[in-house]
Amino acid sequence: MEKTTVSRNQLVNQLLRIGHGNLDIYKDISLQAIKEEPELFAHFIAWNHIKGQVRDSKVAFPVLALRGTSDAELYGNAAAHLCLLDPRNLVRAVMFHKELSKNGSPLKDGAGKMLNFAVNEYLRVREKNAPWWIRTVLQHRKSMKSLYALFHRRPTGMAQAILFDREKPAGTPFEAVARLKTMSPEEAAGTILNHKIPFLVATGALGGIKGKTDIILALIERMSGNEVIGNTVTLEKWGVFESPILKAAYDAAVERAKKDKKVSTLKAGKAIEKAGKKATPKMKALQEEKLSQLGGIDGDWLVLGDRSGSMFLTIEMARFTASLIAQQVKGKVYLIFFNTEPQRYDVTGLTFEQIKTMTARVTATGGTAIGCGVDLIRELGIVVNGIVICSDGGDNTRPLFHEAYRKYAEQMGIEPTVYHFWVPGESNVLTRYCATGNIPVQMFDMSKNTDYYSLPNIIPTLRSNRYTLYDEIMGIPLLTISQALERTAK
Repeated sequence: MEKTTVSRNQLVNQLLRIGHGNLDIYKDISLQAIKEEPELFAHFIAWNHIKGQVRDSKVAFPVLALRGTSDAELYGNAAAHLCLLDPRNLVRAVMFHKELSKNGSPLKDGAGKMLNFAVNEYLRVREKNAPWWIRTVLQHRKSMKSLYALFHRRPTGMAQAILFDREKPAGTPFEAVARLKTMSPEEAAGTILNHKIPFLVATGALGGIKGKTDIILALIERMSGNEVIGNTVTLEKWGVFESPILKAAYDAAVERAKKDKKVSTLKAGKAIEKAGKKATPKMKALQEEKLSQLGGIDGDWLVLGDRSGSMFLTIEMARFTASLIAQQVKGKVYLIFFNTEPQRYDVTGLTFEQIKTMTARVTATGGTAIGCGVDLIRELGIVVNGIVICSDGGDNTRPLFHEAYRKYAEQMGIEPTVYHFWVPGESNVLTRYCATGNIPVQMFDMSKNTDYYSLPNIIPTLRSNRYTLYDEIMGIPLLTISQALERTAK
């Protein structure tokens, strides 16, 4: 059980890591996992597809799983999750696979055949459904062409004509895209709607769009949730917020994005940083809605935020962590900032902006006594099921956390699960003291390959019982290639 617990902690920790396209950051821990816990890693891939927010991990993990010991079911699960990717990310996965093979991590027996079979089926089922194939090529022409070439698949007549001979059959979206630039704004708008031309394809074909209300309106109508988020800055530049008609269409698109299951909380959070003043409130509302959809957390929780000297980062991290928990937990949430004295806030049900306003005067100064926050809730008789500590772990002043925790457990009759969101700073004695005191702590490294807005990936994994997450991961069924292709077809 201990080995499983360690592997689980390390695997979940990967969800926080974002390499901005660098898939190598997942390599070492994943190769260890497929050697020590291959079944857990397979179920983790399935769980991550449903719960995870970071696209890079969904690209990298299945590729790495194909490096495990020969097991047809586990290989099939890995290949099936590759079939769930869009063509662009599937090509990324294939190139990552080739890079791994070149650098000393080749596929095991049978894995190569499974990968080839999966990609060929990926192309075959789309070829059998002409409208689906056309939509896919319209948006992912370059990537689809690469998949045919990389796996030496002979294209069908339709694929050869459109992809490789660049023909544009009359009446197809390809012909429509080619003619967009010569159309009047009204005709172009109707064509975009009728042929369901994706935003980026249409904007690339049209050229200058600013001031063409009909076209902008049609583009907004056709936007997916992620396109709304990713192109809000562009829409602002086009004057969308200056036009009542376009502003109403944009507002409607944001409402659609709230219900779009493909929109990630991470992307919504990042959009806030780039959005202008007029778009920011909408992006914040969208983020709050997506956060509320992440799933529930059981119990009552305490977030301990380090506000000792130089711990500026953990103040903001603690605010955001508390807001994420507050929006997903049914119980109470308390935020305590500490140096050598505690400062308590009841943040139950509050948003990040509300918590930020409430704690605006909190600054980083003084020493570090992590246990003072635990002593405070013990004296107040407050029962919590989980504790999150945002700190460098430099616990150098009494009351020390491990001592305060033991007093709390004895008096309250409960041992809360403990999570440590670690940031660089002083020597991390907190983890060492807790290990000596037999207090289980799951530590997540927030320093390397971690973005501020990636916190929504880890918060849904918090549990008041440290073993329930393992059960949840193992409860997600493995996937077959046929199931994956059937799912994407729908």
